[in-house]
Amino acid sequence: MPHPIVTMQGLYRNKEMLMKCLFIFLFQLPFWGEYQLTKNNAAMIWNIFKCDFVNTDALSENDVAIFQEAVMLDGGAAATAMINYYRNIFTVKTFWIIQKLRGTLKVPTLLIWGEKDPFLPKELCEKTKFYVDDITVSYVPNASKSVHQDNPERVNELIEQFLEQQ
Repeated sequence: MPHPIVTMQGLYRNKEMLMKCLFIFLFQLPFWGEYQLTKNNAAMIWNIFKCDFVNTDALSENDVAIFQEAVMLDGGAAATAMINYYRNIFTVKTFWIIQKLRGTLKVPTLLIWGEKDPFLPKELCEKTKFYVDDITVSYVPNASKSVHQDNPERVNELIEQFLEQQ
């Protein structure tokens, strides 16, 4: 994920990104997101994986069924947890937290980016560098926003390399 300030700026300034991320605004509606994610036994999870991932062959029907099961646990409580990430983007508290983040992050950071992310443009990685002093950005071609699902071997390799350098 890019830095929160960069993400917010992208949503406000990049019309194409905004249009691709309209679902974030729909998730602000109470119960709407939970309903969408849990209806028909979490069928939407299958659609998300098949439409958003690049390497769909890496996911078996059994893999997707496990994700669907997880979403349905406790009557769909996991769906609320998933959606709350997006709901918290636009809160007053988040706004003030972001204002406090105006300095730079001092912790060594690894940002692994799937070059075929369908929602967030690659330029956000470069802009994140302004907010992190010690950042390593690694681009993975032929991977989506779910780079860890699309190319788990490469992601593990990048993490190992990064940790060895620390």
